[in-house]
Amino acid sequence: MKKIFITALLFFAFTSVNAQQNSTDTKKKANPLTLKYPQGVTEETKKADNCIVTSRIVVKGENAWVYERKRCETKTTFYKDGTVVTNKEWETETAPTTK
Repeated sequence: MKKIFITALLFFAFTSVNAQQNSTDTKKKANPLTLKYPQGVTEETKKADNCIVTSRIVVKGENAWVYERKRCETKTTFYKDGTVVTNKEWETETAPTTK
């Protein structure tokens, strides 16, 4: 009887500690860009590799995304956090928020 009680006690203690650890692990940290940029859309332009790169940083709450449009002589490419996206995604997802 004592073995069952001790085993059950250890199980519940381990489960409780594990649950607390998991809830801490799953909490999202705020994106560091949210500290640098204001809420909404911020646009920056620079020249790189014979191209014009326009960056739009979108901040919503604790989330932030970097969209880039890279215009070169022969083509224009759009990115969201380094992944290629369409022109339509660039336009709609980076449109200034209206109140």
